[in-house]
Amino acid sequence: MTRVSITYRFYFCCLATVLWCLLPGPVKAASLDDEYVTWKRHWAVTEKKFEISFKRHRLNKNVRYPRPVILIHGLLVDSRFLDFGRDGLAPYLAAAGFDVWNLSLRGTGRSLNPLRWGKKPWTLDDILRDDLPAVMDYVRKTTGSPEVFVVGYELGGALALAHAGRMREHGVAGIVSIAAPMSFDSPEQDGLDILLKLDRRPVVRDALLSWNASGFNRILFSLPGFRDVFYNPGNLEPRVAQVLLEELLIPVNPGVLKQLITMVEKDEFVSADGEISYRDTLSRIRVPALIVGGGVDPIAPPDALKKVYQELASEDRDLMIFWSDPDEDVSYGHFDLILGKKARTEVFPLVRRWLEARNR
Repeated sequence: MTRVSITYRFYFCCLATVLWCLLPGPVKAASLDDEYVTWKRHWAVTEKKFEISFKRHRLNKNVRYPRPVILIHGLLVDSRFLDFGRDGLAPYLAAAGFDVWNLSLRGTGRSLNPLRWGKKPWTLDDILRDDLPAVMDYVRKTTGSPEVFVVGYELGGALALAHAGRMREHGVAGIVSIAAPMSFDSPEQDGLDILLKLDRRPVVRDALLSWNASGFNRILFSLPGFRDVFYNPGNLEPRVAQVLLEELLIPVNPGVLKQLITMVEKDEFVSADGEISYRDTLSRIRVPALIVGGGVDPIAPPDALKKVYQELASEDRDLMIFWSDPDEDVSYGHFDLILGKKARTEVFPLVRRWLEARNR
C-alpha cells in the first residue's frame, strides 16, 4: 500500500507541475511596445452601396481616450502603409491606448468594388461627398463618440482637411495632416508638372492609365530619379524599401489620376471639374490641427505646408517640419515620415502627444 500511495503521489505532483507550467502568466502592463493589440475588420456602406473597409486596432479591447482616431492613407499605397506590422502608425497609436480605425479608401485594400460599379472611374469628389460622411457616421455610431480625430497621410490629410472645411456638421474633433499639400505652386513641386505633360499627350496619358498597376509602379520606383521624389533612400531600411516596392504600391483609379492632372494645372486641390477650390475651405476650419512635413519632400515641401498652416482658421494649430539631422545627414522625404528609420521614435511620438493633449 505504501508503494502504491507513493507512486500516486509522484504522478499527482508531476501532473500538478505540468498544469502549473501551462497556466497563463501575469498580464503584461500596457506600453508602447505592447504586443497585445488586437484588430477587427469593419465595413461602412455608403448611400450608393459602396463598401468601405476599416481595421480597428485596440489594446486588448481597452482604450484610454474617449474619442476614436481614424487613419487615412495616401495615393499609390493602401492602408497597409499605416499598418506596417508592429512598426506601423496604427498599432503604435493603439498600443498607446487609442481606438484606431485604419481606413482603406474606396477601391483599395478590402474596400470592395461592388459589381454594379464595374470599372467605372471615380474621383476625389466622390470620396468627399459619399465616402467620408459614411465613414464618420459609422465610427461615431459604433463607438458612441460624438466626434473623431483624423490622422491623414498625404492625400488622406488633404481629404481630411477638405472634409472638415466643406461640411458644416463634419464630426471632426481635430486633424493631424502629414505630408499633405493643398497647393502645387512651390518651386520644389515643379516635378509634378510631368502630369501636365501627360495631359498634353493623350496617347501617352491613355497608355499610362491602361498600364497603371502595382507592377508598373514598381518599375517606375526602380528609377532613381522617380524614386527620390517619393523617399530618401538613405532614410529607409533596405527591407522596408523592398516591402514598399513589392507589396504596398497600388494602382490609381483613372478618374482620380485625371483629377490630379487638373489639380496640378490649377496649382491647388480642386474638384474634378476645376470649379471648386478645396484649398479655399481651409479658412472655415476651426478645429485643432497639426501639420507635419519633411524638410526635403518635393511633393509636400515646407513652403506648401506653411501655406496650409497660415490659411487655417484654427486658433489651436501647429506646424512641425522634420529637417535633416546634422549628425547623421538623414533628411525626411515624402514616404519617410511614416516608413523612415526614425519615424517611430521621432514622428509617431509627436502625433501621439498631440492627440493625448486634446483627446480627454
